[in-house]
Amino acid sequence: MYQEGNGVKQDDFEAADLYQKACEGGYAIGCHSLGGAYLEGRGRPQDEGDALKYLRRGCELRNQQSCGDYSLLKKGKLR
Repeated sequence: MYQEGNGVKQDDFEAADLYQKACEGGYAIGCHSLGGAYLEGRGRPQDEGDALKYLRRGCELRNQQSCGDYSLLKKGKLR
């Protein structure tokens, strides 16, 4: 919602805050989205280490897209 500005003003920082809360609550898609925010520097400072951390967590929570992105980023094929 905040990432795209659907019904609210677009706000990458608010989106990343909500992704973090979702991830902390055990929601894999929140972890995946937070990893992407760190990877792209959207609402969080660009940080590959944090991107890996949250993508790995999403994978641990059985999100297949997180697993794939984690693997690609570890191999240097996702930037």
